[in-house]
Amino acid sequence: MKKLLAFLGIFSFAIFFFGCEEEPTEPDTIAPPTSFALAVSGNDSLSLELSWDASADTVDGYLVYFDGTVIDTVTTAKKSLTYTYKPTLLGDYKVTAYKGSKESDPVSKSSKLVEDTNQGAVYWTGDSDPAHPSGYGWASDGTGATYCLTSAKAWANTDKVDFVLDYYNKTATLTIRDPFDFDPAFDHATGVAYLSTWTYDNLAEAPLSGYSTFEDVVDGGTYTLWLHNKYYAKMTVTATSTTITFKYGFQAIPGFRRLK
Repeated sequence: MKKLLAFLGIFSFAIFFFGCEEEPTEPDTIAPPTSFALAVSGNDSLSLELSWDASADTVDGYLVYFDGTVIDTVTTAKKSLTYTYKPTLLGDYKVTAYKGSKESDPVSKSSKLVEDTNQGAVYWTGDSDPAHPSGYGWASDGTGATYCLTSAKAWANTDKVDFVLDYYNKTATLTIRDPFDFDPAFDHATGVAYLSTWTYDNLAEAPLSGYSTFEDVVDGGTYTLWLHNKYYAKMTVTATSTTITFKYGFQAIPGFRRLK
């Protein structure tokens, strides 16, 4: 009996000292996807392609969110992934990696407009004050600014201006005008469209066609702009004599026509 007890004691000590081989553990966190981007897709320019690079970890797949709701699951072992979606509204997109019940931090992008109010004042091109800007232009991030066009009629800021304010044929009709059509010295060509039924709040899609090189200014009128064949924007104008101010919404995804 004493020998048996001694053996059990040695066996227990061996288990305590050497331990058991531990099972591998899952990491507490999952590496998120990378290089997330949104780009226009489809012939109608109203669909978006979401693209991202795979998580650095081995995962089961990816969850695609729109405005906080999962809209689909993508399961693939590819390094570069894409997903096409046709939204009916503007909003926020997120993608996460998941494995089992664990989910990574999200990567995110938004299709919402870059908006600003009380822009201007933009003066007509014949204004005698050289400090009064007659041109307006947007950067690719949607920020806008007024630009003076003087310099003794040699014109300035020709690479920045997206529209000028002019009188058509020197008559009493104030117009929002394509700067390139106004003078070939300007780099940017802009299409302008207008319908009397448009308001800033109800204009959901920029038209595919129907743009001209100028449109008459209407107090409270809403316009769609097709900016140097890349970006769509909408603006609602308040005209005061030979000056306009306006509210705008700029779609920073090149070629994407959804404006609401």
